[in-house]
Amino acid sequence: MTSPDLRTKCLASFGQEEGERLFGVMEVIRQKDFCVATAWTSFQVSIAKTCGHSGVIFQIQSDYRTISAPDGTFIDVETAKYEDIDVHLPKYTLRMDIAKRRAHCSFDNDRGLLRRYR
Repeated sequence: MTSPDLRTKCLASFGQEEGERLFGVMEVIRQKDFCVATAWTSFQVSIAKTCGHSGVIFQIQSDYRTISAPDGTFIDVETAKYEDIDVHLPKYTLRMDIAKRRAHCSFDNDRGLLRRYR
């Protein structure tokens, strides 16, 4: 789960400082057994149950330790349990044919895109 190129994508998209901070938050969430992917800004992370599930955008707070769910619930990523994040995620999976072609984190795997930023 989660792209092996995630760190490179964060740095390429958001610069050294913000990219490292974003990657740090995403790594903590990933270690809780979620699939994470970059979103539109360095203050957002897309979280899914697995690579075959739809993701939800969470806002990252300026301390890069707290995320807020779409309903406004604040979650400390360091101390959160799996269930604290899971409750905010959709339970449905992508259709199997779509999931095989386009996993939740697959955009971060796009080597052609990454090559342009290196």
